[in-house]
Amino acid sequence: TIEDLVGFFNTTSDKFAKTLIYKADDMVVAVMVRGDREVNEIKVKNLLNVIDLELADEKTVQEATSAIVGFAGPIGIKADRLLVDAEVLNMTNMIVGANETGYHYINVNYERDFKGTVGDFRNITENDVCPKCGGKIEVKRGIEVGHIFKLG
Repeated sequence: TIEDLVGFFNTTSDKFAKTLIYKADDMVVAVMVRGDREVNEIKVKNLLNVIDLELADEKTVQEATSAIVGFAGPIGIKADRLLVDAEVLNMTNMIVGANETGYHYINVNYERDFKGTVGDFRNITENDVCPKCGGKIEVKRGIEVGHIFKLG
């Protein structure tokens, strides 16, 4: 896990970029986000225009990475698509999986070491900067009180 790696490398989770492997209809897709972020699967589905999107099973991960789950990375990955969250582009000298069990690469940089389709592929979190107004995002709990449907 990222938490284990934070202790091993003696750094913070935002220095890591994690690569998750998905099955998207008939494709194998790798999605890369900062280590302290989560992938927004709806955004990925919408970009790929697919019906089914789910985390890949262990066999698929091993075929794409030549490693067990937990060591996937963007360099040399055997996936149909590599989607890179835009936030990763701002990272320098990041730590990523090496696609080899038990190993990670350090000092990895986008463009020099790997390339992919860049977009917004992560969940928004509290205190993120709003892309429209520049303010801080505040998350509040709410409930849905009704739906309006057009009939006929």
